[in-house]
Amino acid sequence: MLNKEKWNKISFGFISFVNVALMILLGFVVFTTYEALKLAKNKFGKVDICFLLVTISIVFVYLFLKKRNIKSKNIVIILILIGFIIRLTWGLSIDSIPVSDYNGIYRTTYEILKGNYSKMYGTGYFARFPHLTIPLLFATLMRDLFPINTFIAVKIVNCIFSALGILAIYLLCREIFKKNIYGEIGALIMALYPPLILYTAVYCNENQAIPFYILSLYLFLKFIHSEKKYLGIFLAGVSLSIGNLFRMVATIIMIAFILYIIVCCNDIILERAKKGAVVILGFAIPLIAISIGLKSIGFTEQHLWAGSEPKITNILKGTNIEGGGGWTHEDAIIPETYNFDKEKIEEVCKEIIWNRITNTPLDELIEFYYKKYTGIWSNGEFSGAYWAEHSLDDNQMKIRISQNGIWYIRLFYLALIVLSYIGLFNRNALKEFKGINLLYFIFCGYGIMFLITERQDRYTFIVCWIFIVLAMSGVNLFEKKLGESKWRSLD
Repeated sequence: MLNKEKWNKISFGFISFVNVALMILLGFVVFTTYEALKLAKNKFGKVDICFLLVTISIVFVYLFLKKRNIKSKNIVIILILIGFIIRLTWGLSIDSIPVSDYNGIYRTTYEILKGNYSKMYGTGYFARFPHLTIPLLFATLMRDLFPINTFIAVKIVNCIFSALGILAIYLLCREIFKKNIYGEIGALIMALYPPLILYTAVYCNENQAIPFYILSLYLFLKFIHSEKKYLGIFLAGVSLSIGNLFRMVATIIMIAFILYIIVCCNDIILERAKKGAVVILGFAIPLIAISIGLKSIGFTEQHLWAGSEPKITNILKGTNIEGGGGWTHEDAIIPETYNFDKEKIEEVCKEIIWNRITNTPLDELIEFYYKKYTGIWSNGEFSGAYWAEHSLDDNQMKIRISQNGIWYIRLFYLALIVLSYIGLFNRNALKEFKGINLLYFIFCGYGIMFLITERQDRYTFIVCWIFIVLAMSGVNLFEKKLGESKWRSLD
């Protein structure tokens, strides 16, 4: 049996290993993000200057409020309002339309409102991918409540949820770094963060999921070391489960919760097991209850987490070297080719995946995964402009962000990534602010998941906010360099 001292050494050794590994992995992202910024220099123009001036103005507003000794909660309310206004202005300035999965979702709402659930059964699209069930129900509700201006209503709802994410990030940063100013800076960045603004004009449910994801982290870290812990830990699981219903990739965060309990909590084994069980129950109960409920009323045939198409098809697409790890027709038609026979599809996919990995020269394989990894994390707007502008003419938007403003977006993102990278050298923070380790675990988890599954830049949007929290460790390092007296004048 390991004593407490030995276990602490092993735990910190693991944390240090993750920290050093991220210095290498995030270093690649810093480099490729900088290269992406250089490529965008030819697109620098008046819109970029305008965005820079707006950003600087809002930063000065924040500094003015600090100098006037305005209470932190009032500053956050102002930042939330600023963030909401920016998001609403963008959302209403572009006549975006649902495309790809979102197009299928909104077209299906008409059938759902008529009581036709055929696409939820057999080989119907939502039977194959039942994780889209809650987004479909959300879209149906919006269609029913707002039959005339459905898409405008959805954008407004997106803006509201996105603005609530500003509050959630404030709470999380303040909880980890134990000072209001870190929460305020996090909220300021969140209010101005380009991908979170751009995606409010996209009909995806990450807008609803993200505030719940962040809230779950806040609740978990607030109560995991508290005496009155079990209810808070349970609610952290519930919040994560709600977010997961809208964007079903939260299992990675749940794994990170368990890893944090094992590595970063100093409790006896039984106590850690209790904490792990409570957060798992909080996550599982809503998910299972809603899934069983939908099946029992005849709305769906499959459970929300297990479609008629096996998940391995997503991994198959992620290994297609010629397709860059993204969607290709040859991979997409495999389920139909084998008559949606689940066992046969799994067998064929495993064989193709094995052949691709073993028959590809090692140098090509390394290059493929390097480009895939850096590609998904170095895109500063996470394809938000692409999805918002998809299939639109210039007269359907005030600004085509992909052409006017992309330099600013990449500069903003580079600054955030560099701050996150600097934070990795803040070794004292690993012990002083234990909660930051949870964010490192989460980034590693999603990094692995997105590396092996189908590549789409929009998939990483669900966790783009993580860099805001990681950047606060870099800010903390600057605080130490500036000295307590200068920093206290701001706090």
